[in-house]
Amino acid sequence: MSPHAKPTRWPWLAAAHEGGQLWLYDPRRLGSPAVVSRAELEAVQLFTGHATVPDIHAALAAKFGPTFLSLPAIHDLVMRLDESFLLDGPAFREYLAGPVRRPSCIGCYPPEPSAWRPPNRARSPSRLSASGRLMWSSATSTCPASTARQH
Repeated sequence: MSPHAKPTRWPWLAAAHEGGQLWLYDPRRLGSPAVVSRAELEAVQLFTGHATVPDIHAALAAKFGPTFLSLPAIHDLVMRLDESFLLDGPAFREYLAGPVRRPSCIGCYPPEPSAWRPPNRARSPSRLSASGRLMWSSATSTCPASTARQH
């Protein structure tokens, strides 16, 4: 990301303590979680797309003091979050434009399909919708991915 860029975080990002570390993550699972410090989390809150990295550094220095977070540390943070797709930046735009996207549900399904499909759905879907997507014959879905994304 260019030094004159105005970093923009996704508005739905969340932070959580886990394993003694502070994690910044995307509940929508578009980006990969990243470990951040409390100082970096303060900087991320200023990644609104309205200020350049030097502007963000100046705002943090005015609020917390000149040694709170260095300008190179903020640049590094922007690069890490951009590479993790936690910012609306060049890496994320390139990923969206690419032909292949990484799977987001690996690890949430049991190895055997019969373990998560109810008996009446043990076979293939019954019909296609008008858009050509597969539809199940009953009105409810029990796909674990739909519940896993709510957490």
